[in-house]
Amino acid sequence: MAYAYIPIAKQLNIPCYILFISTALMLLVCAIFSRGRVSADGDGTIDIPGLCAILVTSLPSPLCDLNHQFIKKFVENGRILHEVDEILVPMFRALEPEVLVVLNDGRAAPELPPMVAIGPQRRFDQQKSPSSPPSPSPPPLVAWLDQQPIKSVL
Repeated sequence: MAYAYIPIAKQLNIPCYILFISTALMLLVCAIFSRGRVSADGDGTIDIPGLCAILVTSLPSPLCDLNHQFIKKFVENGRILHEVDEILVPMFRALEPEVLVVLNDGRAAPELPPMVAIGPQRRFDQQKSPSSPPSPSPPPLVAWLDQQPIKSVL
């Protein structure tokens, strides 16, 4: 609900940051949708300036229905993104390096502020204090990930 509080924070000269909980590419799609720059061409793709074309069928289904409540909120929130100071995205730079470049150099969405990849975050209830003793074994998901071949899991 960024569209509700950002204008107020800006009036009060409070720095504004958004934590965009998705991929950098979805942030770019949000910016494109919010500016009305979506037009699928004859082969069912949407052009992402400076990057690629994506298949319309690869988008979440609510984005394909212009009357769906989700897309209305998606567009409203996207329209306010250009007013924030920075957009934080929880991701590794290595996963979407090309997207980060076109987002931050202005080719794809020149109206957006800088986007900062902040790396995956742990759930708050899983974080330990510095004085906590180390756990005897890693959580099940970490143990499973450790058993997978290198570069086989994103």
